[in-house]
Amino acid sequence: INRVPAIADDKPIVTTSYTVTIPYQATTKVPVDIVLNIHNSNNKSVGDTIIIRSLPNYEGTTAKPVLMKDGRYWAPVNVGANTLDGGTTSAGMGYYFQHGRNDFPISYLQDCKTNAVEGPVTWEEATGIYANRFIKEVWLSPDDPKYSERDASWHPEINNSPCPKGWRVPTNSDFEALLAVVKSKDVKDAGNNRLSLVGDDGATLLYFPRTGYLNSKGDWQSLTTQARYWGGGSPRNSEGKFACLFLNLNNVSSIYMDTAPHSYVLRCVQH
Repeated sequence: INRVPAIADDKPIVTTSYTVTIPYQATTKVPVDIVLNIHNSNNKSVGDTIIIRSLPNYEGTTAKPVLMKDGRYWAPVNVGANTLDGGTTSAGMGYYFQHGRNDFPISYLQDCKTNAVEGPVTWEEATGIYANRFIKEVWLSPDDPKYSERDASWHPEINNSPCPKGWRVPTNSDFEALLAVVKSKDVKDAGNNRLSLVGDDGATLLYFPRTGYLNSKGDWQSLTTQARYWGGGSPRNSEGKFACLFLNLNNVSSIYMDTAPHSYVLRCVQH
């Protein structure tokens, strides 16, 4: 620390230099704010606050997380995607998940058909080599002996996967917080099979590819028109359905309830 006294208008000025080290994030890449509170030692009411923000690229991409008006950082792409460019390929749309499923081995699914696909799939796979191989109707049934394990698989207290370290699958509370500051008119057509919401800074866009979904019968629905996102740790309703985020042009709904065998995409939020 170097203290340099100076004289200006017969009033002493003391300049103090500080060095602030920004932590290097090797494995957990998340936004970090370093807050410096500076005040006069003799009069703490005189001072200021400096915020130094570290905003690394989201894991596997060259894109930054987006701070939304709900005060949360959201991943810029879906799980499994790596570009903001949109389109109808896995690079823009990411993976499709049945609720609570990751890469479970077939032995974990022994009560289901033996050729069932093990985990999330891309749109290309779901319409190609894995067509008709999703578990239909029976996944995550309350009377299944492995129900408690499957139901807990996306709870942040147990397992952050399939999100990168430092991120998690959003809960219904996260969806509600986001939609509390978003109006239907805020959902815009961003072109190239994308919808968008504007971030907290009023300029940065958070893109949502129009991914549609694969229903419990194995049929594709609403591709290129809607985006539906599963929430993790979401409580079932009386009909045994889970909450998801539903996005459509000029229409947004936080509490759309659906059954676990349906396959939606995922968007992570900072843990």
